[in-house]
Amino acid sequence: MFIPNEDYIFLKDSGRQFRYLWLKEFSWLRYSKSTDGAFCLSCVLFGNKFKQRSRISQPINVIIDTNVKEKIIKNRQILRPIVDAIIFCGQTNTPLRGHRDDSQYLPEAREYSKCGTGCFNKLLNFAVRNGNDVLGSHLNNCSKNASYISKTSQNEIIKCCGEEISESILSEVRKNVFFSIIADEACDSSTKEQMSLVLQFVDSDFNIREDFIQFIHCSEGVKGKDLLNVLLNCVSNLNLDIKNCRGQGYDGASSVSGYINGLSAQVLNINSKALYTHCHSHRLNLSVCESCNVQLVSEVFNKVRELSYFFNYSENRQKFLEASILEREPQTHKKKLNDICRTRWIERIDGLNTFLEHYLSIFHALCIMASPESSVNKDTQNKSSTFLNSIGTFQFVFTLVVTTRVFDFTLPVTRLLQSKTIDILDGLHLITALKNTFISVRNDIDSFHNNCYEAACLLSSKAEIFVLKPRTCSIQKNRFNVPSESVSEYFKRAVTIPLIDHVSTSISTRFKSETVAAYKGLSIIPFNIISFLKRPKTQLCWRKQFEIFCDFYIDDFPNISALNGELVLWEKYWESFSGTIPDNISLTLKSISFPGFENIRIALRILGTLPVTSCECERSFSVMRRLKDYMRTTMSEDRLNGLALMYIHQEIVPCIDNVINRFSIKNRRLDFND
Repeated sequence: MFIPNEDYIFLKDSGRQFRYLWLKEFSWLRYSKSTDGAFCLSCVLFGNKFKQRSRISQPINVIIDTNVKEKIIKNRQILRPIVDAIIFCGQTNTPLRGHRDDSQYLPEAREYSKCGTGCFNKLLNFAVRNGNDVLGSHLNNCSKNASYISKTSQNEIIKCCGEEISESILSEVRKNVFFSIIADEACDSSTKEQMSLVLQFVDSDFNIREDFIQFIHCSEGVKGKDLLNVLLNCVSNLNLDIKNCRGQGYDGASSVSGYINGLSAQVLNINSKALYTHCHSHRLNLSVCESCNVQLVSEVFNKVRELSYFFNYSENRQKFLEASILEREPQTHKKKLNDICRTRWIERIDGLNTFLEHYLSIFHALCIMASPESSVNKDTQNKSSTFLNSIGTFQFVFTLVVTTRVFDFTLPVTRLLQSKTIDILDGLHLITALKNTFISVRNDIDSFHNNCYEAACLLSSKAEIFVLKPRTCSIQKNRFNVPSESVSEYFKRAVTIPLIDHVSTSISTRFKSETVAAYKGLSIIPFNIISFLKRPKTQLCWRKQFEIFCDFYIDDFPNISALNGELVLWEKYWESFSGTIPDNISLTLKSISFPGFENIRIALRILGTLPVTSCECERSFSVMRRLKDYMRTTMSEDRLNGLALMYIHQEIVPCIDNVINRFSIKNRRLDFND
């Protein structure tokens, strides 16, 4: 390499000349005598190595030394099956570790375990036995601190997989800009209070999504201020701006719903546009629970629950029930009674339906077990006789029939509210339809009651139960003492009317007509516009309601001055539209895939983020209890979140190469950086 001295005379070309002072000032600079040009030191030393440049940046040692590059490729081949095995275990909720997972208990590669090692090590040995010689050679010859199958390496790879999944979701959130926070708290197996964080947003395909992001340990407490600190730290770590939050969805607990110190109120103090929505499913469940305060209905629920425990917790009693069902209902596939649980909304209604369907079989099974000639023990005989006296009355039969039919009205709404793709407009339509259903039933109460009464009489006749009403007297404290001229009239006043009134009033109270500004924006939905236009006196009402919505979110619109023109064109467009008119937010967004309507598009995206229920949080808690059970109570937060993300979001498969890239950010004993 040529290095000129201070006396060297540099050539002059077109008045330009290299200066020796530059070599002293810039240590990386070198002069080429043959070309009379300036080059950096790396180009002078390794210029022939850079003839074919790649756009992918690589470490200099990889570019120079082909052996290093081959070694990195081999190292990544070693890590790929390890990452693949972890993803498999995560998606199938298979525990990775076993009873003996320390290195001294691990078998040789290709060998079967004899000491109770975990599924993760068994999967790796399975891969070696099926021809993965690179992995087999690594497991047999690697040093103990570079095997990458230890619990520490597992936790780091699980964390990388979780980050890959969450980043895939968060990239969609950032594209939409606006999002809503849905959260709930529950205690895990180690008595830690965990907050489940779910984000609702509109993705790039205009689908409304509710995606679980992570569990957050509420280490500071569960008061509103404590939850706020935890939530703000989490949102900041996710690189999201709380100012872009347009909704909050929680249950009705005071720590989140309190209008002064609750979490929702404190978030509103930071961002006034983050409107709070009490979960519609929780509200509907509370309405049903309040309806159970009717005395006869409450007694039916208690007896059905006790009978389900009576049969389900004893194999011998269950055999009597199954034999009775097989004799009377040979075509049925249901042979067990469901628990009537207060927190499992659908199972409670399904449990009533199952009990009513098998009432005759249950009654017959109790008769057999209560008889002195039965083979069961004395305690079971006494309990069977007690239950027989409780359910063997016309009062029980009629209340069971009415309660089942009333709660069946809420079952379709409950199922639809728990779906993951529902938007706010669908939720409001469902609740409105349910309200109207109970109003209609109450207005035609005689017809509804007569149908229930006839069904109860038919069922009672099959069980040889007399159609009687309870004895009435002048002073009665423990049961209804309503005046009546007939059995039907008594039960209409004692059961049917009070139950319908309780349900209808409770639903109307908990689901009042929404008056917040955000819901006024639903008038922009084409189906609603056409409904307004069909009524001459309300043609301009939809635009006035939408203007209230626009005033509330005025800072979010890209060109508010053009909004009036957009609204006029929007109305004319759908008025002359010949296809199917969209009736919800997602379909409306998909129908305007062409450029234009920028302000209306933003309005629809905001409406699409407004939460309806917090059911996704409830589903995530079910996953948490399966992952962090009583045998894995010491599981770390990163491991729990990584496994939960892989199990919940099975439609998002982490890219193994990206996971290895994340894993290789830290210094490793084996080089994985390509």
